This record gives sequence, structure tokens and C-alpha cells, in this order.
Amino acid sequence: MNVLTKELRLFMVKDTVAHYRVDPVARRSVIACDKKEQLSCVYYGPNGCRCAIGRYLISPTLPKGCNESVVEDLIISYPNRSMKVNDVKFRLKDLSIFDITFLESLQDLHDSHENWSKKSITLDGLAAARELKKECLSQTA
Repeated sequence: MNVLTKELRLFMVKDTVAHYRVDPVARRSVIACDKKEQLSCVYYGPNGCRCAIGRYLISPTLPKGCNESVVEDLIISYPNRSMKVNDVKFRLKDLSIFDITFLESLQDLHDSHENWSKKSITLDGLAAARELKKECLSQTA
């Protein structure tokens, strides 16, 4: 059984787009990861920024080394951490594989630099969000 219902998934997509489209530069949780100014997403970034998944994690910090891990590694390493989405609270270990796949797609929407300009979401980002919403609506479980 999926913890994240169709309604919660749709809420998360809409909420993610609405949150970051206001000011992607200030709100997206990305840091420089090398001297070439390559950017990397982190769950908890500087100045209180959080990534698409980090925004829903209840704990305000993660152990060193986990901040840049992929969603599946976060869940495997910290199964008792909790998330809260639209007043629904659950533990990471209760997520189904479908939930994890969705969270990875939502994270990709946030992480992909092609999806965001300095001022808002790009056309590519809108297309990615539409596709993710379509996947949510086609969910049967």
C-alpha cells in the first residue's frame, strides 16, 4: 500500500512548483560542489533553504554525508525519520517502492537546472511538472 495517496502526490507537485517558482535562486537548495561552480542539490542548504524532499522532512538536520544522498539511500540509511505532507505524518520506512519512485521524480524536478531560470520555472520545468502530475493521476493504488 502506498503511503502517498494520489491527492498527496498532486499536492506535493503543485506545492513544489509554487514554492520554487517565486524565487528559484533564493529558495532552491543548491550549493557549489567544485571549483568549476557546478551546483549540487542538498536536502538542507544555506540560509534555511530545503530541497523538494527536505521541505517535508520533519528533522531540521541530517547526519554528515547524508545531505547529498539520493532519496533511496536516505530511506535505507534513516528509515525512522519522518515526513509530513499536508498534515499527514509517516516514517520513511513505510514508503512503498512507488512512493520512492515518485519522490525521486519530484526531487529530479527540483534538481534539474534546466527546469529553473533565475526568475521562475522554465518551459522544460512546466513540462516536467505536467508529466509528473499526469503520472500521479494515472496511479491506480
